[in-house]
Amino acid sequence: MHTARKTELDDRDLARVIHTLHWSVNFGLGDHAPAPPFDTLTPDQQKPLLRLVQHIKSGGGYAEAQDMWVVHMLGLGFRPGKIKDPTASPPTHPDMVPWDEMSEWGKRKLAGAFDVVRRFAGIA
Repeated sequence: MHTARKTELDDRDLARVIHTLHWSVNFGLGDHAPAPPFDTLTPDQQKPLLRLVQHIKSGGGYAEAQDMWVVHMLGLGFRPGKIKDPTASPPTHPDMVPWDEMSEWGKRKLAGAFDVVRRFAGIA
């Protein structure tokens, strides 16, 4: 039995695409602690991606999106560090900096998320 295909992506679908994009870039760059697949994340783990989608759809900018993510990570106990190490005490992440201090790849990943939402949600 065939069912009709969806004709658009909802926020959860867009969050999944962003997560997959970021995972792929991180993997390509040699990330030793990649995130698990989107559909295995808990609702609390999916929440920042869904917030990012909503932020982009509402016309928010890069710097604000980065600040939201840093606050989220601080709430999880992460601290800025030279390497991504979720097993450290406290866990560390090198991208926990303001937008203007991010690495080129960090900026490209976030810009890619904006491109995904804008293109697939039909936002100019």
